[in-house]
Amino acid sequence: MKKTTQKNLLALLTMALMGITASAQSFYTNGGLSTGTNTSNGSTPSPAGYTWSELQSVGGATNTNLGFGAIFNTAATTNLRIADNFTVTSTMNLTTVDLFCYQTGSTGTTPPIDQMRVQIWNGDPSVVTSTVVAGNMTANIYNASASGEANMYRIGNNTPGTTRKIWRISGNLTATLAPGTYWVDFQVHATNDGSIFFPAVTVPGSVSLAGWNAKQYSGTAWAGIVDAGSTQPMDMPFILNYQAFLGTESFVTNNKMLLYPNPATNVLNLKVNYNATQAIPGRVAIYDLKGSKVLDQKLVLADGDNYPVNIETLNKGVYMVQTFDVDNNEIVKTKLVKE
Repeated sequence: MKKTTQKNLLALLTMALMGITASAQSFYTNGGLSTGTNTSNGSTPSPAGYTWSELQSVGGATNTNLGFGAIFNTAATTNLRIADNFTVTSTMNLTTVDLFCYQTGSTGTTPPIDQMRVQIWNGDPSVVTSTVVAGNMTANIYNASASGEANMYRIGNNTPGTTRKIWRISGNLTATLAPGTYWVDFQVHATNDGSIFFPAVTVPGSVSLAGWNAKQYSGTAWAGIVDAGSTQPMDMPFILNYQAFLGTESFVTNNKMLLYPNPATNVLNLKVNYNATQAIPGRVAIYDLKGSKVLDQKLVLADGDNYPVNIETLNKGVYMVQTFDVDNNEIVKTKLVKE
């Protein structure tokens, strides 16, 4: 790995502060799937290198749908699609779309699909005034070389098992989206012409959240996706990767770890995105505008996947934050504003 010198760090910070135009790969995520390395009752740890994606049960309400279909087959007797919305706050130069799926019993090293279709609507696809602004449902955009394991297993509530390995599948879709609300609409084809399922966004301690509104196309009409057990609306996880123009916004980042809040006052939280990596955080380093290291400490897990960093002693200003895994490989690098 190429080492980042203090001079390079200073140059990156200066570029951001001066608003010099540059670009870097960024991402939008519609929600996570991982619920941690143990079942909710604490009885069964996940296999090494994996986490569970466990259906939740809260206050007597239990989600029971492990996944929802969005597939077509060669006989054209099945034509299911899934759509969910997202909001663009500044121009998004979309490059790829990542989805998460499983096929029961598929436990190899290669995702069990060979086709992926994605299109973007400028509104709810069930509304007649909405139109497709990118992609289509005929072109195969699947990128097998960029797809692979998501390092998770989908399981029922307190019913661990490894028959539903979750895959992260990627497709190439180029589009420029102006600020607004859009819907991503997708379906896949299984290599064996069988069933493929897409697990819903899964949040520990919740069966549903306000604003969840994913929809499924039955082949003739759209309907809201509702879990059969809790009868609550669901959302679907997906990641939109795009080229971001960098100025005074956060920069030089990736989708492996979330840093929040930013700006921060006393505590900076680091949260691993298990949809993207299995890297185990080891330490964090923070540099000032001169490139001088002002903090270097070991990361300690506090709760869930959250690693808090006390920055109360830092002066107000702009800093560069680098996080490393236990083998000292960089996980993420970004700008931090200390208030």
